Amino acid sequence: MMKLTFVLLALLSRFSLLIIQFLANVVLPDHIPDVFNPPQDNDQIIACQSIGSRLTLLFISGLNRWDAIYFKHLMKYGYTYENSLAFFPLFPALSWLMSRTLLYPFQCFMCYDAVLLCSATVVNLIAFAIATVQLYQLTYNVLQHEDLAIRSSLLFCINPASIFMVAPYTESLFACLTFSAMNAIQQKKISERLYDYSTVLLNKIKWCCVNWIPCS
Repeated sequence: MMKLTFVLLALLSRFSLLIIQFLANVVLPDHIPDVFNPPQDNDQIIACQSIGSRLTLLFISGLNRWDAIYFKHLMKYGYTYENSLAFFPLFPALSWLMSRTLLYPFQCFMCYDAVLLCSATVVNLIAFAIATVQLYQLTYNVLQHEDLAIRSSLLFCINPASIFMVAPYTESLFACLTFSAMNAIQQKKISERLYDYSTVLLNKIKWCCVNWIPCS
C-alpha cells in the first residue's frame, strides 16, 4: 500500500510539473542559446504540422531544451556528431525502444520527433516513480525511521531540480538505478563485491558500446 502511495505521489508531482512547464513555456519568452542545433529533415518538418504533433509539441516542447536536444538526436540518429559522445547510451536507447514499442501507434497521428519526446518523458516518469519508492525503502532500511523515510521521498518529489527529472535528461534513470542498487546491497540481495564488479563491468560496456544505438 505504501509503495502505491509513493508511485501516485511521484506521478502527481511529475504531472504538476508538466503543467507548470507548459504555462511557463507559453507565458515566458524563450532564451535562444548558441548550442547544438541539428538540422531538420524536410519530411519531419512537414509531418510535425499535423494537429496531433502540434498539440503534443505545444504541451511538452518546453522540455526540449539544452541537453535534451542532444538526447533526442541520439534517439533518432545515434552518435553522428563527436560532441554527442559526452552522453551515454542507456537513456536514449530505452527512449528509442519505447517509441518503437508501446508508443509506436502514436506515429499514426503525430510526427516521429513528437513521439520521441513523449517516449523520453514516459521513460522518465516510470524511472522517477521507481526511484521514489526505492528511496523510501532505502531510507527506512538504513535509518529504521518511518517519518524520515516519508519525508525523504516527499522532498525528492518536490526538489528544485525536478524539471531535469521529467525532461529528456538522465537524472531520473540514474536515480532509479542508483537507489535500486544501494537498496539491494542494504537488503543483502547481492554482495558488495558483486556490486562493485558489476559497476565496473557496466562502466566498461557503457564506454565501449556508445555507437550501438540503432537509427530510426
